[in-house]
Amino acid sequence: MTYNSKKELGDFLKRKRDATLPEYVGIIVQGVRRTSGLRREEVAELSGVGLSWYTSLEQGRDIQVSQHLLSSILSTLQCSLTEKKYALGLAGYASIKSSQGIRTKLPPSLKFVLDSLELAPSMILDRHWNIILANEIASYVYDSGQDLAYENLIELIFLDKHYQILFSDWQAKAKELLAQFRLTFSKEFKNDDLLNFIESMKTRSDFFKACWDKHEVMNINTLNKLIIHPDLEALSFEFLSFSYMNNIGEELTLFINIPSEENNTIEKLKKHLNN
Repeated sequence: MTYNSKKELGDFLKRKRDATLPEYVGIIVQGVRRTSGLRREEVAELSGVGLSWYTSLEQGRDIQVSQHLLSSILSTLQCSLTEKKYALGLAGYASIKSSQGIRTKLPPSLKFVLDSLELAPSMILDRHWNIILANEIASYVYDSGQDLAYENLIELIFLDKHYQILFSDWQAKAKELLAQFRLTFSKEFKNDDLLNFIESMKTRSDFFKACWDKHEVMNINTLNKLIIHPDLEALSFEFLSFSYMNNIGEELTLFINIPSEENNTIEKLKKHLNN
C-alpha cells in the first residue's frame, strides 16, 4: 500500500475540525448545527485562508501549503505541540531530530543545576541546537502559554511568530543566532540530518536563506539581551554559555540568562515566582 501523506494530513485536519467546538474559538452558536465541531468556512476564515483552498487541503488534494498557513490552521484547530509537529511533518516541514535518547541520558546533576537557577532562564541544547531541557523560568519567559511550535532554536527565531515578538528586532537576533549556529555546521557539514535541516529551512524561510547565503560566523559570546515579555514587559539579561560533554560523547551547550537590575527584571521575576 502506498502511503499518501497529503491524504493523511487532510484526514487529520478533518478529525481536529470535528473535535473543535465553536465556543473554543469564540464563535457564538445560534440555532441548530448539523455538526458539533467547526465548519470548513469557519476554519478558513479564522485561519486567514480561502475556503476552496482549505477544502482541497482537507480532501488531500495535491496542493502546496506553506508552513506559515498550515501553522495558522493548526492554531485555529487548537492543536497541541505534538499534533503540530506531526502535521508539519506530514507537510514536509520536519524539524531536525535531536540525538537519540539524549534526553533520558542527561545526568540528574545537570537538571539540578538548571532547576537551581530559579531566576535565570536557562536551557540545554544539543549540537544541532535542539532544546533538550529548559528550567521552569525559561518555559515561562520564552513560552508563557503560547505553545511554541518548535523545539529547535533556529526554527523558533526564524519561523515562530510567538517567539519572534519577544525581541524588539527579531531579525537582528535571528542573524546573530544563525552566525553562531554556523560554527556547528563547520564541524558537521557531512551530517545528513543537519544538511537536510538547512535545506528545509531555506524553503521555509526566505529570510533564513538570505542570511545563510551571507556566510556570517560569530562566536557565542557574553552579551546583554532584552526580552519583551507579554506579561512582564521589558526584561534585561546577561547571556552566558558553557559547553558540556556527556558520558556518551555528545557535546551539549548550556545557555544561561542572568537577570539584571535593569527594567526591574529581578523584582519582576521574583514576583512571578511568588504568585
